[in-house]
Amino acid sequence: MGVGVNIVAPTDVPGGVGLGAGVARIDVLRAVLRAVQSAAARTGHLSAEEESRYRLRDALRGRRIVEPVAGTVDGVTASGELLVRTSRGVERVRAGTIRVGEGENS
Repeated sequence: MGVGVNIVAPTDVPGGVGLGAGVARIDVLRAVLRAVQSAAARTGHLSAEEESRYRLRDALRGRRIVEPVAGTVDGVTASGELLVRTSRGVERVRAGTIRVGEGENS
């Protein structure tokens, strides 16, 4: 599970937002921690609604990565596997650290 919080709204992500004026970072951290703990306690696959909501916010879809495999991200499966289009076809990745390709914004 990866989590990112933008301090400043990214200019290269449609609909991307950052922290508003007067928002304390520690308050955001507490809220994110509660949400991550709640998500981590759940089991099973994503529902169709959860998949749809995630797809709308998937900042990696269509981007080139070099790790954990080199290719272009196609999204995630209902079981949480990262789908990466490679020279060998679409690969399913269950674990690893994503490193965005050179020239891509991270």
